[in-house]
Amino acid sequence: RIVSMENLESFRPANITNILWAFAEARESHPKLFEVMAEHVVSSDVLRTFESKDLSNMVWAFAQTGELNPGEKYPRFFQKVAEHIVGHSVKGYTRRELSIISVAFDKAGEKYPQMIKRMGDYLKGVNNIGGMPDYK
Repeated sequence: RIVSMENLESFRPANITNILWAFAEARESHPKLFEVMAEHVVSSDVLRTFESKDLSNMVWAFAQTGELNPGEKYPRFFQKVAEHIVGHSVKGYTRRELSIISVAFDKAGEKYPQMIKRMGDYLKGVNNIGGMPDYK
């Protein structure tokens, strides 16, 4: 066993993201690890503690799990992230982070029009007032 739900309470968001990102980047499938991490995100309020970089990289990792149809395997995870983005400010996100999230949702086959609208409205607004950084 790599990690259990009990252990995750002591993990910082960056720890969670880095573990998932490493497996995805190495193209190593570990369904149980991703299931435990997805359940942690779904069953807690942990997303509010994630910085934009960590959130975008975590979503990317779930879309890159190497499994067919990650959106079908982890629908509650993608739904929770979409609801988080719709319900919270995306101020402070870079274009790159918003792009990563959008592409990851598309790759996973997950469509959340409200989330895409929220991100698009934000991008239109910041473009009208002088732009935003591509990277932090």
